[in-house]
Amino acid sequence: MIYIVIIINIISLFIYKRDKGLAIKNKFRISEKTLVSMSIIAPFGALLGMKRYRHKTKKIKFKFAIILGFILYIGIIYIIYTKNLLNYL
Repeated sequence: MIYIVIIINIISLFIYKRDKGLAIKNKFRISEKTLVSMSIIAPFGALLGMKRYRHKTKKIKFKFAIILGFILYIGIIYIIYTKNLLNYL
């Protein structure tokens, strides 16, 4: 399960990298909806992508989405460990 989380966050990082590259070249870009979704689903990769590539760092909705993603991750981890769901995964 941890491998899936790592892979999704790596994909998120590369999506931010790709969108930054497209922005520099002034080409058709990845939609903000996709970037915000990735920020919620994979906040580690999104945050790293924002900081590493200086992309979308001033947009409040992206910061909010990353915080929401971290809260969701913490909630899921809490539920898994308190309900002892690791035995079922």
